[in-house]
Amino acid sequence: MNKKTGKILQNERFLCSMFFSLFLIDWIAKFFQNTWLHNFVGMPFYYIGTDFSYWLLILSGIPQFLLSTYKLSLFFDIILTVVTVWNIFAPRRVTNIIWIFLYSFWVMTTNAAIGSHFHSYNGFIIMGICFCFYFTSFFVTAWEMVRFYIMYLFSSAALWKILRGIVFDKSHLKILLVQMDLWHAKNESWYSPIFKLYTTYLWISYTSMILVIILQLSFLIGFVTKKYDKWLFLLFLFFCLANQIVFRHFFFELLILGMTLLFVPKRLEIEYGVSGEKAL
Repeated sequence: MNKKTGKILQNERFLCSMFFSLFLIDWIAKFFQNTWLHNFVGMPFYYIGTDFSYWLLILSGIPQFLLSTYKLSLFFDIILTVVTVWNIFAPRRVTNIIWIFLYSFWVMTTNAAIGSHFHSYNGFIIMGICFCFYFTSFFVTAWEMVRFYIMYLFSSAALWKILRGIVFDKSHLKILLVQMDLWHAKNESWYSPIFKLYTTYLWISYTSMILVIILQLSFLIGFVTKKYDKWLFLLFLFFCLANQIVFRHFFFELLILGMTLLFVPKRLEIEYGVSGEKAL
């Protein structure tokens, strides 16, 4: 335990195994949600938006090739699963890098296939990049960069709402919820009372939005001290839970970034005298 920050000291191997274990749980959940690559076989159209990386991906023809047959796409899903399990029990920089390419490809292909770019998927990519530097001197730096990204993610979201004047728009959240309800296009009995509460009583939706902005602004303190990182993680978790209740979407892929708020990596070479070459 780090006395200054209250974070838990852990070696890189443990953190790597934990990360890929959490991803495996999410990946299995995606199997039951029918979002593995083989579920998109035969998709006639792809939404690439104005993102040049998506343009290059589609122009390469690789997604179209993999999604041309069920066996090819299923083989890709199996490979991604195997690499994930491998990284849980025997993590290596090489396999971590391979995983980054495989998962990034899945994210971009899935987003293009379903016609909507889910940016929350990027959480695993950003966190996974850390482990591309597994067993190197840059790993701790990459870990800290992810932590600062969390601070930027929340604080910039709050500042964006303030600068755009959304903070003064009392009906903004109500309108957003109405749009989301139409987007889901289904009536969920457990959600109906919440939806009616936020859309009927304007002061409730507006107060909730103000509280969210305050919550997001709280992450500014993370730029100057790590003393409150555990509390920031709890705010992060609360934000995700509240988002699930109000918008029916839980940002598990982004919450994974919270590992940097709970753990401090320590060098395996120092702790066990292991050579970094063994991680290759």
